[in-house]
Amino acid sequence: MMQQSISLAECSHIVVATPGRLLDHLSNTKGFSLRMLKYLVLDEADRLLNMDFEKAIDDILKVIP
Repeated sequence: MMQQSISLAECSHIVVATPGRLLDHLSNTKGFSLRMLKYLVLDEADRLLNMDFEKAIDDILKVIP
């Protein structure tokens, strides 16, 4: 988790993450923002359409450019 935080704080243009981990970093990693994001790849594609992920996906969509 710490290595990911360090990497994400460096203004990432491409992020590959699971929805849960991405939301965790958005909440807890200082300096991490999706403002400069060019590509976002969400893992767990087979589960993303499950209603359990609806709130997580909505929260992510609110903060991406």
